[in-house]
Formats: sequence, C-alpha cells, structure tokens
Amino acid sequence: MRSMGVSASASVLATSAHIKSHAPIPIPRTIHTASSMPLSTQASVTSPLPSSTPSSSFSSSSSSPSASSDSDVGSIDFGFRRVPVSEKQGLVHSVFARVARSYDVMNDAMSMGVHRLWKHHLVQRLQPAANVKHLDVAGGTGDIGFRILRAAEQTRMPDAYKITKQKKQVMTHDEERIEAEREYEQACQVIICDINANMLQVGIERARQQYGYEPGPLITPLTTTAAASMSDPSSSSHAVPLPSSSSSSSSVERLSASRLYAARGSLSFVEGNAELLPFEDSSFDSYTIVFGLRNVTHRDRALAEAYRVLKPGGRFMCMEFSRVLLPGLDALYAAYSQHIIPQIGHVLVNDRDSYQYLVESIARFPDQRTLAGMVRHAGFQAVNVENLSGGIVAIHSAFKQK
Repeated sequence: MRSMGVSASASVLATSAHIKSHAPIPIPRTIHTASSMPLSTQASVTSPLPSSTPSSSFSSSSSSPSASSDSDVGSIDFGFRRVPVSEKQGLVHSVFARVARSYDVMNDAMSMGVHRLWKHHLVQRLQPAANVKHLDVAGGTGDIGFRILRAAEQTRMPDAYKITKQKKQVMTHDEERIEAEREYEQACQVIICDINANMLQVGIERARQQYGYEPGPLITPLTTTAAASMSDPSSSSHAVPLPSSSSSSSSVERLSASRLYAARGSLSFVEGNAELLPFEDSSFDSYTIVFGLRNVTHRDRALAEAYRVLKPGGRFMCMEFSRVLLPGLDALYAAYSQHIIPQIGHVLVNDRDSYQYLVESIARFPDQRTLAGMVRHAGFQAVNVENLSGGIVAIHSAFKQK
C-alpha cells in the first residue's frame, strides 16, 4: 500500500547523491518545478556498501521467500508505537482501508502537488519499453501503474501483431499458441498489486472512468487455505481461479503473467502481499514500489520477492521518504510533518490518526544508506540512490543479476 506524498514546499531546491556499486548508472536529466528550480541536481559520491552474495533462495526455482532476518515473534514499529509483529499487517491494512477513498485528494493537499513531479521523474528514469512487463507493488489506486502503462503505449507500434478473429479461425492449435506467444512478447503489460482490496477497487474505478481502460474485476489468488475451502460448497471465497503453475508446497497461488495478459490484457489488478507475491519466478522486466516499502512488516522478505519475480537483468525501483539532507529544511519539514499533516487529515477527511501514523512511519524508516545496503543484501547489483527535494524522497534503483 502506498502512503501519501509529503513536502514542505513545492519549490524546494533538491540535491541528488548517488550510491553506486559495480556498473555506474547514467545520470538522468534534471526536471524543473514551476519556479524553474531543479527538482534534482546531480552530485555523485561513491559509497563503500558491504558486498553480499544472493543466497540460493533467490533462485527462480524457489517455491517460497527466503528466510528473513525479521522475526515473526516479538514487537515491531507501528509509527512510534511498538506492536506485536503479528498485528502490524492488520493495523496497516485498517489505515489504508480508511483512507482509500480520500487517498488521491490527500496526496495533492499534503504535498501541494509535488508528488506528481516525483512520480513523473521516476517514470522518466525507468523509461519503460513498448513491450515492458511491469509489476507495481503496493500500487494502491494505480497512480504509478497508469503512468508507466501510458509511457509504454506512447512508444508502442500499432497493434498489427494482434491476432484477428479471421486469422484465428484458420489457425491450427500450435499456430495459435505460437502467435499468442509472439503477441505477448510485443505487448506491454502492467500489473498493479496491493494487499488492500479497498485501494485496488478505487484503482479499478479510476482505470475505467479516468483512463478508459477495462482491467476486469479484482483478482484474488488462492492461498493454501482458500484452495482447500473451494471444495466446500458453503465457502464464500472470492478468489479468481486463473491458471497458474503453483506447486502444492506454495502457500499462495502463483499466476502466470502471460496467461494473465491473455485473460485481462495490458492492465490488471491483483490482490497480493509484497512479502509473498502471487506470481511466477522471473516474470517481469521491471518492478516498482512507491511509498509502500515502509508499510511492509518484513522488508527483507519483500526485497527477496522483488528479486525472485524479476527477470535476469530486470530493474528494481523503490521511491520512499527518507532523510532530509539540506540544513534548515530538515527542521521545517519535521515541523510540517508532525503538526500540519495530521491536521490536514482531520480537516479534510476527519481522520487525524491515520495521517499521524503515516508521518510517524516516515521517521522510523531506514535512511538512504541503510536501505541501499538492504537492497544489495537481497542480491541486487548496481545499487543507485537519487535524492529528490533535498532528501525528503529518495529513489533506490538496482538490477537483478543477468
């Protein structure tokens, strides 16, 4: 689930510092705010982050996430509170269920629109290809997913590769299968995945009403428990039984991205946990998680899952709130976050507590260097950090080993 964008000013001068390992990343072009001040200026530094080697659990043959250093017992941060680990997911879910309908309006109100510039910059850096297969995790109401799909469509050739009904009528089964595979190779696909169905339902409505897409109903993959209940006529399971290659040992159904495209086309919404993604290994060219990682209970498991579902050479991008680097701005930003943001939530949507948690969760999230180390520990290479708006937000970019 993606949390709200926050900024002290729409025209804050930002710096960019890159933490690099292995191959260097091309420096992106700068973009400008309405006041003509650069959102991101370039200043590169080399950082000696600890090296790590991916464990065998990152293999595409793995049937479950790797062992996590985050324990399932004990307590964990929920904002400034400590809560039992087993309770955090439910508490976060409740927050986003409450804010789902007001989410996009609050993003604009709290960030004064700057979140749109951050997200635009992220997509520019990603540069999605015309035939990209992309997964947006914690995708919520679809803001990033829509941007990536539209960017890919702008570079796509006309749909001449699609199989017409007339052509399909004279094909053999094997010819049809080969043509379907060829069509999928050339098509763009964006899957928006989130653990919160309330947020996804808002995203589905936006897809239809604002963008003219028809993603179909929300897809809820089967879990082991849900799969067992399907044999019970009294079961009220709402899971969508799409084809998958999940094994009996998996605790969640693993969907085939190509079959999902055949069933739903270029855009689909899937209910799923970042720590246990319902997709086959090595399925995606790129993966984004935007303002969502800090709400995950076991972040190392989420990073391991991102590595698993990416194709070799695939790109990982995380945009998250981070540590402010500009002297003076840090105090201003802290005061704005702690005192103004919760009040905006109270005035606009009568929900101070949810926005208080979101502010507190930012303060508890790892800084740029720590998160970069976690990304490398998950097995990613060429880890790069870019600070936006003086470090209010940071983009972590990396690649899965080819």
